[in-house]
Amino acid sequence: MKIEYFAGDCSDCPLILIYGSEAVGARNLRLAIERLVVGLTSRLAIHEFPGYSSIDGCQLFASVGQVDLGVRQLGDGAIFECILRKDTWEEVMGLLDPFTDDDAVHHGHQYLTTTGKISLLISTDRSW
Repeated sequence: MKIEYFAGDCSDCPLILIYGSEAVGARNLRLAIERLVVGLTSRLAIHEFPGYSSIDGCQLFASVGQVDLGVRQLGDGAIFECILRKDTWEEVMGLLDPFTDDDAVHHGHQYLTTTGKISLLISTDRSW
């Protein structure tokens, strides 16, 4: 899976796209979010997951907050954090389900959150 930031060269931008056709990558993301929701971890470094790679140094962290802040940029670089409530992270887990099945013929994309100035998407390829 790849993580790439698109700053402003499209009508839906800015956005962070997580993409790849490997169901195991989506499963790992879903399992990690589940650990976040139940409190087994306080912050995820999604770009450091096995099988994930950053495009142009894009780093994406995830954490639980009291309110849905969505994706925000940390500093001037390509470092981002997505802060959502536990309930919202649970919804994201459900949105990931179609991407986790090896046997499903699923090609496409899904917005995981549009809260905040930067959207977060998952896709089977580098498109949406």
